[in-house]
Amino acid sequence: DAKASLVALGSTDRQIIGLGTPTQGRYEVHPDRGWITLTRYNETDDETKSTRILNRSPLGVVEYTGGQTQIAYQGGGVWRANGDNSILVSPPEF
Repeated sequence: DAKASLVALGSTDRQIIGLGTPTQGRYEVHPDRGWITLTRYNETDDETKSTRILNRSPLGVVEYTGGQTQIAYQGGGVWRANGDNSILVSPPEF
């Protein structure tokens, strides 16, 4: 996550990350998955106004799947899913 963030934040053009050899799962790269939308909400006495600041698609994802577990790196964050449950392992850097 830290090395990938260096690239995402523009500190360097590239980094090499060793993922190791999966013994029971597989790695996949999906450059066409995911999006991010940032919206600013401004509340006044009588109304709520929203302004879309950013809408970026696709983000791409690097994903490991092993059995019922999926681990994904996307947009600077790491998520882990197991069946119907998912948790944020490491938040994005923004």
